[in-house]
Amino acid sequence: SSRVSVSYVDPDSRPELAREMNVRTYGTIYVEYAGNREEANSAGEEDITNAKMAQEGALAAFAQDFDIWTNKRPALSIMALPVERNFRRGRIWYRQFYNPVAMAKEIQERVNGKHHLSNLPEPGELAHELEKSIVA
Repeated sequence: SSRVSVSYVDPDSRPELAREMNVRTYGTIYVEYAGNREEANSAGEEDITNAKMAQEGALAAFAQDFDIWTNKRPALSIMALPVERNFRRGRIWYRQFYNPVAMAKEIQERVNGKHHLSNLPEPGELAHELEKSIVA
């Protein structure tokens, strides 16, 4: 609307403007109308109730995660088909986060790079075939 305008000021990126506007805390809201300026910095009862409900929901979801983590067991030897080679490489790659830091480089050297499925053409070949079919 041409009658309402909204401006956002980040005190970290524009400290001079924040000082000029007397912004002292994050989340401060100023309403200006007909030369009057009012600060709206207090949360109402509804805001507080909504925040508490959101926090309770987050804590309940987090508590459910503890049940999962408590009973979780590693799948060290999974059933896989030969075409799932890249999936197995991914599992190896993730090991770097669960082993001593000194092993990370060795794990990365085993699996980093480009990996292609053995039953598909290399990406360059596939692009060439697609290009030929479009031109024809």
